[in-house]
Amino acid sequence: MNEFFTFILDETILKEIIRPEWIKLYDYKYIDKTVIEGLLNIKPKIKDLLNYISSKATNLNINDNQIKEEEIKIETNYKTLFKSVKKTEENELEKKKRNAKSTKSKKNNNTKTF
Repeated sequence: MNEFFTFILDETILKEIIRPEWIKLYDYKYIDKTVIEGLLNIKPKIKDLLNYISSKATNLNINDNQIKEEEIKIETNYKTLFKSVKKTEENELEKKKRNAKSTKSKKNNNTKTF
């Protein structure tokens, strides 16, 4: 459960990964103002609770510095992952554009020969 909340309350994930999918189904104003802002507003309020749950789940007594270090590692991993995903999506989009241009060019060449 803690991993889910860590994931769903990450601003980068919300804005760059989840938001585009949600706005396909729902009004973007509702998603931005109500859903995303709402989730980001509760994050500081439940941070201590999540840290407590995490430490209880792992039966560890960890201090705030250790928690911060782990948060930095997680954030760095997410950023790396999403940069990679974004780059892959950009490459796929470029490939589709090139294919579309190539197809259009071939059609134009075929019509000129007639």
